[in-house]
Amino acid sequence: MGLVDPFLNVYTDMVAQSRVQHDRVLSLDNIYQESHKANREVFLSIAVNFLKAGSGIDGLENLVRLGELSAQGHSCLIFSEHISNLDVPAFWMLMRLAGPEYVELFDRIVFIAGRKLNEESGVVKIFAEMFARIVISPKSFYDSLPDGAEKDRLAAEAQAFNTAAYRKICEFRSKGRILLVFPAGTRYRPWDPATGRGIREAEGYLRSFQYFLFAAFDGNLMPPERSIEMEDETPRADKMRLHFSPVEDAARFRQRLVAEHSEQGGAGLPDVKQFIVDKIMEGIAALHG
Repeated sequence: MGLVDPFLNVYTDMVAQSRVQHDRVLSLDNIYQESHKANREVFLSIAVNFLKAGSGIDGLENLVRLGELSAQGHSCLIFSEHISNLDVPAFWMLMRLAGPEYVELFDRIVFIAGRKLNEESGVVKIFAEMFARIVISPKSFYDSLPDGAEKDRLAAEAQAFNTAAYRKICEFRSKGRILLVFPAGTRYRPWDPATGRGIREAEGYLRSFQYFLFAAFDGNLMPPERSIEMEDETPRADKMRLHFSPVEDAARFRQRLVAEHSEQGGAGLPDVKQFIVDKIMEGIAALHG
């Protein structure tokens, strides 16, 4: 089985309504990709059955508060755990079940997504395109480039894309949109502990926003599988609880951690940026109780 199998009865309809080839390949002109909502209800007709009894959201009032701050013109960010390529659809389903006013709030969120979701598989693109994204070339993209003359060209191109993505992020910060980033930069894979550590580059997001909160999932609708392509991973039913932490002031949070790093003299510690990102990951993990 794979991602398509549970949706076989409606997948033809999803393909027909999709924009699977539109903006498939990343360019300077399509760094931001607005949500294509045509397939959301079709997806929901099957996927809602994946949510077992007891699924829901804890700390929804915290997300509402972040939304209020965003609507007032403050730059707002979510640091989210990343465990599955169905994290975002699960987030949307849980918000929809909470009530229509929460769907409106959800639709103000822009997700920072890796280009792999667009470029690697048309099947995955159909599911990803339902949600608004700023598409970036993550560290894993650079690491995957083969050595040779072409590597320099592709790396330079990717850097240009990321510069354009940063400009788009800056543009949205004061427009009532909330940005969501996965600080680990990839899905957590239990057989590879390194995938659970935040990447150093995530510290830059903290410096660029005024307010933030943490998000974490209990449950997983599509756990990663070893040596399997994304489109071949199999969705499953699970009890999904999405947790949101209280809103924090980003500058104060960062200043406190810089001081803590300094007080400890840096002995045996990573550099201050990685130290801060490690604390962000600890904040996400704490939501699991």
